[in-house]
Amino acid sequence: MAASTENNDKSAVKAIEALGKKIDSHVAEGRAGLVRMDRLETKIDQLADAVIAIARAEEKIAILMQDTSDIKESIIETTMSVHRIDMKSEANSIDLKTLGKFFWIVIGGAVSITVSAVSMSLGIIK
Repeated sequence: MAASTENNDKSAVKAIEALGKKIDSHVAEGRAGLVRMDRLETKIDQLADAVIAIARAEEKIAILMQDTSDIKESIIETTMSVHRIDMKSEANSIDLKTLGKFFWIVIGGAVSITVSAVSMSLGIIK
């Protein structure tokens, strides 16, 4: 019986050693899993930061597009205003030229009448 007890003890020790090895391998796998989970969490955090950065960039792009649209509208309005002012200036220039011609005709007529009156009073023209 002692041999059988000794065999049972050896079997029990072997079984305990096998369980210890299994436990150790499970612990090692668990640690490897934790390391892997930490890496996954780090990657997820990096992805979240990237998504936030993309959202901010999209907001900036939307604001820039609106600003560009506002600037284009302002340029169009300014161009139209300059065109209207140019048209008015051209019309005023034409009116001023006409007024200048009329002024010189009046002056020429007045000079002609004055010369004619002086000539008649001096007896040069009868």
